[in-house]
Amino acid sequence: MAVALLASGACWGGDVKEQLSSETQAAEAALRQVCAGVASALEPVDRKHFEEAQQKWLAFRDAEASFQAGLTSMGGSAYSTDYQAERLAMTRERIKLLKKVLESVK
Repeated sequence: MAVALLASGACWGGDVKEQLSSETQAAEAALRQVCAGVASALEPVDRKHFEEAQQKWLAFRDAEASFQAGLTSMGGSAYSTDYQAERLAMTRERIKLLKKVLESVK
């Protein structure tokens, strides 16, 4: 999985945690932006359902990232890096999906 590569530093030079933090902040901003676009393109009843689904997805993402990080780090010192890397990967996938949704509702 990508988490192992990210945690090992194989994908980036320099400080992996710093890079992950920077990439995560950018992805979170992009996710908020695309969510706002989707929400504004929907009818009120659909917007409510989307917002509920998005909140549940965020909870799932965090729980799944924690689960995956626990598997890859086996509870060791790499847990936080693995968690952030998995969370980032899932966020990027969600952004791709929501961009497709946005195109379909425009």
